[in-house]
Amino acid sequence: MNMKLSSLFPQMACALLLMASCSQEDSMTPGESPSSVGGIRITTQVSDIATRGITETATLQNFGICILGSGEHASSLQYNNVGMTKNGEEWTSATPMLWQSEIPSADIIAYAPYQADISEALATQKQFPVSVKAVQTQEDLSSDLLVFKAKDYAPTIVGENKDKNVAVKFDHAFSQLMITFNFDSAFSNDEVDLSKIEDVKVEGTVLSGVCDFSQDKPLITVKSDASAGAITPENVSFQAKDAEHASISAQYSCLLVPQTIQTVNQPLKVSFRLGDSTYSWKSNADITLRQGKYYTLSLNIRKTGVVVEGTIKGWIPAEGNNEYVAN
Repeated sequence: MNMKLSSLFPQMACALLLMASCSQEDSMTPGESPSSVGGIRITTQVSDIATRGITETATLQNFGICILGSGEHASSLQYNNVGMTKNGEEWTSATPMLWQSEIPSADIIAYAPYQADISEALATQKQFPVSVKAVQTQEDLSSDLLVFKAKDYAPTIVGENKDKNVAVKFDHAFSQLMITFNFDSAFSNDEVDLSKIEDVKVEGTVLSGVCDFSQDKPLITVKSDASAGAITPENVSFQAKDAEHASISAQYSCLLVPQTIQTVNQPLKVSFRLGDSTYSWKSNADITLRQGKYYTLSLNIRKTGVVVEGTIKGWIPAEGNNEYVAN
């Protein structure tokens, strides 16, 4: 068994926020495509992301943004949870947003997907509720969460270069686990196909937590007394035996709330049913899941004795890249 972790982002979701100094009377010139009649305009770009969920421009359809004037200007510039909706190739804001030239800087927070029921100012939220779904078999993006914060951002508001691009680089708030079942070559295609792998579960993690947006970088945590639950992951691939593959394999993926899984309480457990047999694996060491990290867990499935092979050891950084592999 090998379990490893890598940073999800050199691949990163990005949005470009264009800000300009203007007033209520300003008008737009031909060729401009504002998100609203005002001084804050949005364009987006999403590069490759190695995760299920929001992975490209086509799947990033909405997000929420909060802009709060820095320091003493907090009451003069405040837009909270303004919904941004994709309209063709452009973005439309639910509320016109204007930048006032006398305000030198602001804190900017953005998140995706958008939630309309948020009423409190995100910039001061320390207990913003977050969670992943218990059943993640549908590609509805409902368990994904992207977050971004820029503190004391100061746009260029004078001269010919009064418009300035701000790279809003969304970080994935959650962790991703990719599980590979490697079936022993003794298994035949008749014994193992995708329809016969049933009741796949990932147990031992807490499914909900909070995000502290008051930090310089939004921080996800879980409560120490929270109960762990079970997640049904999504099947992402299946490989039968053929001329090029001597054995069968299947992959499942799920998003997890960042946390430390302690074996003394409830270890990480992966299980599934094949026919009349139930296969399960438990971690024998504590595991720390970090924000925006991608973990792989490879399990070897034996036919004799209903054995799942695998252990987890301490993390060490691999040389030459940002990937981490187990000893």
